[in-house]
Amino acid sequence: MLQQIQLGQEHSKKGYTLIEVIIALGLMALVFSIVMGSYQARINKARLEQTVDEMTALAQASLDFYNSQGTWPASPVNLTPAFMYAAVTFSPFGGGIIKSAA
Repeated sequence: MLQQIQLGQEHSKKGYTLIEVIIALGLMALVFSIVMGSYQARINKARLEQTVDEMTALAQASLDFYNSQGTWPASPVNLTPAFMYAAVTFSPFGGGIIKSAA
């Protein structure tokens, strides 16, 4: 009888209870949500920095166009030098001819 009681005690220590599993999953979900929140903040910061860089480059290109032509560009297409259109004459977005290569 004593051996059966001891075997029963050993058997109960081998696994996890449902409560322990639920608590562990809850803690993992909490940690995951905190990590994803900081990751999303980093992504947003990187997008903002990229946008600022692109806007700065666009402003500089507009200013260069104004200094060389004496007028402000009518569209962003005017900011790109003609040699850049030599290889691509059709819009990849289906808008037809971008600018003639000649």
